[in-house]
Amino acid sequence: MKGLHNENNKNYELLLNHSKKLGEMLVSAEDFDTILRIGDETNIRTFSAHSFMLRAVCPYFNKALNKDWAKKKNGMFLFEKQDVAPEVFEVILEFIYTGICNLESLENHQIIDIMITSDELMLTEFVEFIETYLIDKHSSWIISNFDQIVSVCFKYLTMMKLQEFCLKELCKDSKKIFTDANFKKMGEPLLVNLIKTDELSLDEVEIWEKVIEWGKFQVSNLRSINNATEQPSRPLDDDVSKWSLEDFESLRNVIANCIPHIRYNQIHPRDFHTKVKPYKLLLPSEQYEEILWLYVFNYENPPVPSTLPSSSMVHSPPRNGTIKSRIIGQRHAALIAAWICQVEMYHKPDRMTYVFDLRIRGTRDGFSHNTFKSVANHVEKTIVVARVKGSSEIIGGYNPYSWRHDRCVDFWRPESRTFIFSFPDGEPSEKAIFSKINPEHQERAMYIRKDGGPEFGDMDLYMSDQFNLNTGVRCRQRHYLEKIRESEESFAVDEYEMFQVKRRWV
Repeated sequence: MKGLHNENNKNYELLLNHSKKLGEMLVSAEDFDTILRIGDETNIRTFSAHSFMLRAVCPYFNKALNKDWAKKKNGMFLFEKQDVAPEVFEVILEFIYTGICNLESLENHQIIDIMITSDELMLTEFVEFIETYLIDKHSSWIISNFDQIVSVCFKYLTMMKLQEFCLKELCKDSKKIFTDANFKKMGEPLLVNLIKTDELSLDEVEIWEKVIEWGKFQVSNLRSINNATEQPSRPLDDDVSKWSLEDFESLRNVIANCIPHIRYNQIHPRDFHTKVKPYKLLLPSEQYEEILWLYVFNYENPPVPSTLPSSSMVHSPPRNGTIKSRIIGQRHAALIAAWICQVEMYHKPDRMTYVFDLRIRGTRDGFSHNTFKSVANHVEKTIVVARVKGSSEIIGGYNPYSWRHDRCVDFWRPESRTFIFSFPDGEPSEKAIFSKINPEHQERAMYIRKDGGPEFGDMDLYMSDQFNLNTGVRCRQRHYLEKIRESEESFAVDEYEMFQVKRRWV
């Protein structure tokens, strides 16, 4: 191994020495045959170079210095480029000769300019080298200047590493990106790449709504421009039922590259009916029919009819970590997962250590305690979540055991790991309430009733019989540390779900 190490060192020294000699050839400009005028009137410099070196290393110059295209005078190739700063070109020219670039001596904004120009000159390997350097050495600077970097890298196909880095950062808080004031001004390449990724932590119907919102904004902008130059054009009406065929065609043309990447099989039938169906003219008729067949057969586990073509836009896998819920989303699940881990910190969706497997949904399976017990008796480690009727408020609780009633009488179940919670405004924000069982009352963590739903403590959270009736649910603080609702009056829920929580090793 030592001999191999020495051999590698010798090879490196030979390459370094060779690179140095090529650099000296650039400096001396001996026997040069190419004159390059770089920059505009305010900042222009002339460089001398060798056409064979430029053409051998740089595909752009291999074409530009072609004998049929290039200008020649007195045996010299003459090349002009006004849209590049001389300082930027000097670094690139040195790289062409030596294969070396000392990026650490440059400001980050200069490095971006060098990368952009390198893309134009088709120096793909150099672009990749710069991307790796920025990600490894200056990731915090990229995040601090995120908007600028995003606007640059998604314009150029070669900047794949930066695009991937930016997408991962964006997906860490997808909700924030799509609610940002500048969302509708997002460039199409970025939006398309975002909705293609598996890591996007939004419910699929929300992604659809955001694409429609973005597209309508683009159509309005285009029509405003037309109004200024041509005959006035009617803006899109807020009521889609009043749209003309021309309106649908305008929007379809704008979002054409987005439509294939929506995962329609991950949209609940009710959401599809109210939020997608009104825009059905935007979808290819074959795919729309296939989506309808999907719901006719079975939304949860659909077979693919052999008589219908199977398209990727209809039969797509769920996004990573997605949770099939009509109440909570990715960020709720990540926060609940952190609570389960007994860690008072926010777990990003891409770091979730638990999978939430939907076992019961009220609007699908019913709201009675009998329906609940028929499933909950047989599974352990469950989360119950419910939405208070007529509001966005969410309540819930975690039980590490099952809800099985296996005794002659109702009984208390002791437990130290159980907790209840609420999201008063429906959002996993600082307003969320996390309430552990009081250590002094651990022997009364849960009450298991034969004729009743889940009960945490002494009605700290109790779902009695018909949870969707006004007397169905109640919260009053007794055995848990925090009160999860101000009111202790009974109330109804318009949706509830139970998930079995499964550990995912990452």
